[in-house]
Amino acid sequence: METVLDASARLRAAGYTTDLSAVPHGQLRCAACGATVDAASCTVVDVVRFEGESNPDDEAILMSLIAPCGHRGLFSCAYGQTTSADSTEVLRALPAHPALPPRRTTAVSTTETEPTDEGGDPPCWAHLYDTEDPDALVDDAALARLVRDLADAVVICDPDGTIRFWNTAATHIFGWTTDEATGASLDLIIPERLRERHWAGYQRAMATGHTDYGGRLLEVPALHRDGRTLSIAFTVSLLRRSPEDAVRAIAAVIRDDTERWHERQRLRQELNGRAAGPMVRWSPGTTSPGSGW
Repeated sequence: METVLDASARLRAAGYTTDLSAVPHGQLRCAACGATVDAASCTVVDVVRFEGESNPDDEAILMSLIAPCGHRGLFSCAYGQTTSADSTEVLRALPAHPALPPRRTTAVSTTETEPTDEGGDPPCWAHLYDTEDPDALVDDAALARLVRDLADAVVICDPDGTIRFWNTAATHIFGWTTDEATGASLDLIIPERLRERHWAGYQRAMATGHTDYGGRLLEVPALHRDGRTLSIAFTVSLLRRSPEDAVRAIAAVIRDDTERWHERQRLRQELNGRAAGPMVRWSPGTTSPGSGW
């Protein structure tokens, strides 16, 4: 069965590489150019729907769209009772598509507390067109936007170590665009001398479903696109469908720690009474970091 990550990778490989996020008044913001466009003026190319394994209302939707600014991108959100108000407006405004539910005129009874089904799609769609939950301040769509817009880099890799998610901050830190990084090996940012140790730890984490670094902040060298070495600080999390399931991906939340690393080195030299001597610049290999997993 195709997962959200699988569908996202497939559609990105087909050219839908820009992230589109819902903003108020039935509009979408294009991450590629920053333009805000009307959802009604987008072209809906493909729609992939995912139903929750335990609760039919726990569902998600992923769409490939062509925006009027010319960019091709993906829009994703939850649907049902967890859909955000902004996403609800976007789904109402998008042009018709066979995989989207028909517009409803009356779907919520004045005497019933649950949406009523008038034919067509399941009642869980009724929320998108007739009700809004003002108390749903944090839902799946809001969390997805948060991850895309974080100041820290978020990098998610599949069991083989292929990059499947790369947010804007990752581009700022490492220099590679989302299009370039998605689908590439994590070797993209790992110094060559550390790769053997890294992959041993990575494969062990995937095989055992356990990492020694889940609750620790790691500091290791990393590579920028231009070849220079960075010092990064990050945490890792193993992603599963449920606590009992096998690991499906590994996520890292990363920040550039290079300046602070140099400052610590300078202070250490001063404390050792060597401030007047030649400053020892940081060079790859002066420390022996762990695998990061």
